[in-house]
Amino acid sequence: MKLLHPYILFFLLFPFVIQAQLGKETQHWHFGQHSSLDFTNGTPVYGTSAINTVEGCATISDPNTGQLLFYSDGDTVWDRNNNKMPNGVGLIGGGTTSTQAATIVPKPGSSNIYYLITADQGFFYEPNQGVFYSIIDMNLNGGLGDVSAKNILLTPSPTTERVVAIKHCNDVDYWILTHSYGSNNFNAYQVTSSGITTNPIVSSVGTIEKDTCCSQGSSVGCLKASPNGKKLGLSISIYVPTPLFEIYDFDNSTGQVSNPITIPITTNSNYGGPYSCSFSPDNSKVYVTCEYVSMVQFDLSSGIPSTIISSQTVIGPPSWGDLRWQQMEKYM
Repeated sequence: MKLLHPYILFFLLFPFVIQAQLGKETQHWHFGQHSSLDFTNGTPVYGTSAINTVEGCATISDPNTGQLLFYSDGDTVWDRNNNKMPNGVGLIGGGTTSTQAATIVPKPGSSNIYYLITADQGFFYEPNQGVFYSIIDMNLNGGLGDVSAKNILLTPSPTTERVVAIKHCNDVDYWILTHSYGSNNFNAYQVTSSGITTNPIVSSVGTIEKDTCCSQGSSVGCLKASPNGKKLGLSISIYVPTPLFEIYDFDNSTGQVSNPITIPITTNSNYGGPYSCSFSPDNSKVYVTCEYVSMVQFDLSSGIPSTIISSQTVIGPPSWGDLRWQQMEKYM
């Protein structure tokens, strides 16, 4: 959740998005305040949407045809006709103010079942409830989809607002990663043809995300994966004494997170810092939006922490928002 700004200033990296696509899952984007983009013909066409959110959202299209299937802000699910799905309201996704409120993962081996992962907001206005998932069956409701199960607990409270999905090294299964609050625990859940594992692989590594002020402000920020699934970027927007950006190794065969590189980000505001991040298509660079400061780039090619930190390069003006407001990481 962000406490400032009535809207998100999104920075579009169109070439990165297009190159990251393996199928047609990302042909349609629904985001922001009643906005959409259609990439069906290669050139984005602006349209309207039923969604109205200032933070996390997700959209999924048919991987073969590119037809829009559904989209969500973490609280509501809409079908391709912009109508609310049956049972598609009342999801626990942060009241449209969670950084990564919604993430969509297809069930391996199924052409019609999808998991919608929803992350509740931090303790800003109400108690954090954790991270949940719901099941969407596209064979129901005349092919428009229905939420067949809702708000199944994945990671108990308290949690941060961070969720990312990563393709398993077997190129069939997936990993869903969440991050607990008040600890440095990453929770990796494997998604197989049998469903989502109930017992995560837990990696206790990196910064303990716990505030001395700001009412769980360190829960704010994105968790993103590199296209090859080997690196993670984590933005801690509000942290005392200095906001942080962290880079990790991820083993997409075991679900383990390791080797943190912690980078303090100096801001000219006592409110916020890094909010989002995204990796280059060749996995060699990571980009970070730094609120009130700039957009910066880090070169990862050396693999040496000190060299990576010193490679910081300002490439854009001050901004904040998700570098790709949908789940555009290459995990499909």
